[in-house]
Amino acid sequence: MDWKKYERVVLRTWKKILESDPSEETVHEFLEQHPALVPGVCSFPASGHPPFLYSLISKPPLQALGVYVPDFMWIATDSFTVYPIFIEIERPTKRWFTRKGIQHSDLSQALTQLASWKAWISNPQNHRVFLDFFEVPAEFYKGKKIHPQFVLIYGRRSEFNDRSRTMAAELARKDEFLMTFDRISTEWKAHDCLCVKHSKDGYYAISFPPTVELGPYVAGDFAKITGKEQAIRKSAWMSEERRQFLLSRIPYWDDWAKTSTCDSISSPSSE
Repeated sequence: MDWKKYERVVLRTWKKILESDPSEETVHEFLEQHPALVPGVCSFPASGHPPFLYSLISKPPLQALGVYVPDFMWIATDSFTVYPIFIEIERPTKRWFTRKGIQHSDLSQALTQLASWKAWISNPQNHRVFLDFFEVPAEFYKGKKIHPQFVLIYGRRSEFNDRSRTMAAELARKDEFLMTFDRISTEWKAHDCLCVKHSKDGYYAISFPPTVELGPYVAGDFAKITGKEQAIRKSAWMSEERRQFLLSRIPYWDDWAKTSTCDSISSPSSE
């Protein structure tokens, strides 16, 4: 799907969802289908490098993080750093402050979750545990430092007045990024990204957005992800013609990634 068309359709649908008093589960499922809406694909500030596996990871199951696992995670990178981006979402109707202007207990709980994840992943001794658990290869992180970042998506912009907006701006601690659901928008740098889950058997796809283009740049990463065909079949956001084309080409690119020793300059063209 053309990016501009996709952007219009998705943002229009996103606005309708936010106006419908959605559950957290409804919001989560929609974001799973549209990774380009989830902030952090290229870290903060944004780099020009794609994320690990060209994928957003839904509910990353690292039990060491505690009972509450993040809703989403990108593993972003640049030339010098790997950025695990932990993203927490809450129901959009939750409030930042009480009517008396005091920080709401729901917000306090969400910030505590960020702090617990930060305490674990910020310990250098746990970096290797993290990288091994999520099967991040050495070539992705070799010679780079690990710099975790944390995103909380919470509440609506309409709650704020000048005073509460000023108070909210002071709540974020180091490496934390707090935003309302109204701030969410599409990010073109994620147009080729899938949404995946991780289990003991590796990574499997749970969504295949209609903007994804097959080619040598994504083939090596996609070959490590199972379930792509099932995700394509379940997609309600692509034409039947596109669906059948992708299904016919997935095996070719998976085989190419497993057998090719050529770099991208001499690789076949996309699709």
